[in-house]
Amino acid sequence: MTTVTGLDAATTQNFWAGMRCRPQLIEKFTSDPNSYVGKTAKEIREMSTDDRAIFWGVGKTLSVYPNDASGFSHGLATPKWNNNYSNNGTPHDNENVDIDFFLFRVAEAYLNAAEAALHTGDAGKAKTYMDAIRTRAHAATRSSYTLDDVLDERAREMYFEGIRRPDLIRYNYFGGVDVAYGWEGKGGNTGYTGAPFEKYLNVYPIPSSEVMANTNLTQIDGYTEME
Repeated sequence: MTTVTGLDAATTQNFWAGMRCRPQLIEKFTSDPNSYVGKTAKEIREMSTDDRAIFWGVGKTLSVYPNDASGFSHGLATPKWNNNYSNNGTPHDNENVDIDFFLFRVAEAYLNAAEAALHTGDAGKAKTYMDAIRTRAHAATRSSYTLDDVLDERAREMYFEGIRRPDLIRYNYFGGVDVAYGWEGKGGNTGYTGAPFEKYLNVYPIPSSEVMANTNLTQIDGYTEME
């Protein structure tokens, strides 16, 4: 195992190789996403204006679909999850990542509060919460923020934490044939903005086994049961 320092340090023998980022995520941090290609995590952090830009571009392509999505070199990786302890402690396991995974953290509370404040017309309170998040990341603050700004900030703060799908559904940016919000691979389309899909897919179907076992259940509109 190579001994390096900082974000490029390798403290485990077994790596999560599937954490690949769509270009739309990289664009949340830079207007020139191709500039991250070929760079180490340390180099990307040094050239970024946001501490949360934790990506690995060495041996990677910007697109997840240059030909297909099967290669681990397709799409920038992220070492956001690693075994580097903030107190410089020694990892308990040198084979697998054993760092604690949080279920809820202060940043999400601030972003929830900012979104709620904008919905109730309190732009000043929303700015206070958003400024606190961006200042902590050494990112420039803004004179004001919109709901879309909050959505983008949630992407920067909590990517690969399992909340993007419900966030997009809440904003009405996920399913729906008239939804213009796109991303690479959307709807199974490998184009840069993907393709729209029906809104009923925002909700997962009730398992067929449950519907067939309970006559009081009705399958969600849009889904059909196998005969």
